Amino acid sequence: MSNLEAVISKVVAFFHNFYNREAHIIEISPDGNGWQIKAEIIEEDEYMRKRAKRDLLGVYDVILNQDLEVISFERKELKERGTI
Repeated sequence: MSNLEAVISKVVAFFHNFYNREAHIIEISPDGNGWQIKAEIIEEDEYMRKRAKRDLLGVYDVILNQDLEVISFERKELKERGTI
């Protein structure tokens, strides 16, 4: 498994375990001490579907250390699916 595949796997597993939701990785970049990742997850899907609105996407910044452990994550944005 390549480093990128391992990073993606760790982040996807983290969001699955923490939110019970699937994460979609939209950006990965190495830094001197690990990795910076941007991920999207669908939030409030049932609530929005009941009101016939589009899903809400949470955009998260995630930082992994060199051992591929999540050391921080933060939701940076909440937007409707399909918006830029």
